[in-house]
Amino acid sequence: MDIRKDTAPLNQIPCPNCGKHVDDRAVACPHCGEKIYVNVPGDIASASNPPPNPPPSNGSDLSRGV
Repeated sequence: MDIRKDTAPLNQIPCPNCGKHVDDRAVACPHCGEKIYVNVPGDIASASNPPPNPPPSNGSDLSRGV
């Protein structure tokens, strides 16, 4: 019986600063420290944090100074 750890190849991308291969799940290049930004489908920030609702109108119009 052959017991091995998961040996599936990692998805790697080139570092935008030094060009060396970096795991696509890394937040920074382990070689030069450059932050790694990966495009993800959808906007995570807007999906998890919807914009707040505007305050209810009380009938006054502040733009007219009333």
